Amino acid sequence: MNEQQRVFLAISLCLAILIGWQYLFAPPPQQPVGAGEDFIATPKAEKESSGVAQTKTEKSGVAVLAEETTLNQGDKPEALEVQEKQVALQVKDLKTENFSLTIDNGLNVEGTSDKNILGLKKLELLKYKESADEEGERSRVNLIDKYDSGESRQALIKWHLGEYKSPRMEEVASSEGTLFRGQSAKGLTTNVLIEPDEESYAIHYTLSVLNNSLVTLPVDATLILALNQAESASSGSMMAAAGAQPMQGRCLLGEEIEEYDINELQEEDDDGQSGWRSQGNQKLHWAGIDRQYFVLAAAPEKPGSAKCSMNAYGEHLEVHVHFAQELIAPEGEWNAKFTLYAGPKKVERLEEVGKTLGSFVDYNIMGLPLGFIARPMIYFLNIFHGWTASWGIAIILLTFFVKALLLPVTIKSTVSMRKMQLLRPELDKLKARFGADRERMNVEQMKLFKEKGVNPLGGCLPMLLQMPVWFALYRSLWSAVDIYQQSFAWIPDLTAKEPFPFMAVAIGGLTVLQQKLTPTSVDNAQARMMMIIMPIMLMVFMIALPSGLVLYILVNSVLTLFQQLIINNMKITI
Repeated sequence: MNEQQRVFLAISLCLAILIGWQYLFAPPPQQPVGAGEDFIATPKAEKESSGVAQTKTEKSGVAVLAEETTLNQGDKPEALEVQEKQVALQVKDLKTENFSLTIDNGLNVEGTSDKNILGLKKLELLKYKESADEEGERSRVNLIDKYDSGESRQALIKWHLGEYKSPRMEEVASSEGTLFRGQSAKGLTTNVLIEPDEESYAIHYTLSVLNNSLVTLPVDATLILALNQAESASSGSMMAAAGAQPMQGRCLLGEEIEEYDINELQEEDDDGQSGWRSQGNQKLHWAGIDRQYFVLAAAPEKPGSAKCSMNAYGEHLEVHVHFAQELIAPEGEWNAKFTLYAGPKKVERLEEVGKTLGSFVDYNIMGLPLGFIARPMIYFLNIFHGWTASWGIAIILLTFFVKALLLPVTIKSTVSMRKMQLLRPELDKLKARFGADRERMNVEQMKLFKEKGVNPLGGCLPMLLQMPVWFALYRSLWSAVDIYQQSFAWIPDLTAKEPFPFMAVAIGGLTVLQQKLTPTSVDNAQARMMMIIMPIMLMVFMIALPSGLVLYILVNSVLTLFQQLIINNMKITI
């Protein structure tokens, strides 16, 4: 074999090796990536019934991100060299004196094929505990949405970046807080800066997208924040109370608060659609979930820069904040800020984050605004607790305080009822004389009342004044997180109904005694009927009410009984 033949053979072998290597070992070409799916969690049963196959596999521990190198082939390059980057799944633990949280950069959300979702997998309140379980253990309040599949997630952040896939974010060094950054294959940079407040129950978020796209076109960017909560997590003891409401999703739009519970959100309209979405250009001040004693809410820094929607799936309630859609020009940047409040349902704590967030606490009952009564009662209740260090004694002192305020009206009412009783013989005469002419009889009765200075409705006035106080106290205890799971004497939880209704039975007995001592203008048959029905009705109501409210009514009944004995010994004439 001569020299030329050896060179030709060497070249042939090199070509064969190169072609064989490319054929056997070269990576397959990348598939194009489509736009992201809607960010709505869908239950398994719904997905299975729809016949859509769900992918359950994911590369363990890493996600592949493509980084492009620039080719100078004009404004729209025909080909791009792609270099793969491995981004590990990460969790970041943060802790303040109020809560402990864990950030996860790869939460798996059903209903979307995108695994690159940043959110919280733990959000514990360090100063509050849940109700005791069957074994008597009490864990910290955890505002994470938990699913039967074992998934735990909260405050999910999902980017929609036009036709480009949202990158998985990884933690990078930052002097300002905890910063997660994602670098996409198309030159887009996403940043999420998370800064927990050391003194309040606020977590501050700063979000941004920088368009360094190799394709010189604007990028259509949208951000959705999802707050989730399972109704079972809010199954506080007062859920059994009469008139109790389930967990609610709430949004403050302009001056109006939109609120819906799970049952309302699952109802379908005439078009077969369920859930709720804000319409128009109303300013969104905050959106969140009312969990009875605790609040999970997001407040955008600039009201009006976002919209709100609510959905419910099974026992899970979802509230979404849709930030304004933006077209980000090449080399342009989009920024947004919001604060996540995760803490007790206390007006002063909420207003630390934002003035309007204090309106999350609602003191209305059946449309009646009772805040003007409830707020002073909460104020004095906290003062009395500061004196005694006991919420039970504070409720008793509050009862004395309210009773003292109503005492002048009560005395006047009781005196009026005594005078009505003394007028009974004359009223009977009028009834016998004008019984056939009811209009004339009513005229003569009112004339008699005026002559004797008796108000026939005076006996009802104290009850009418007490009812708003009871309703206001009930509504206050509904969200009084300071009394949550506080014990007193034999009562394990003042916000729960009594384990055995000792106080309810006592109130029923006191009601019978009070009726016997209270003067009445009704006939004997009516009095006997009321003496039987009223105590029974009160006992039934008391069994279902929170024990803190029942304690208030019990002490009030005892004071009323002694008050009645004193008034009965007064000399009253007409």
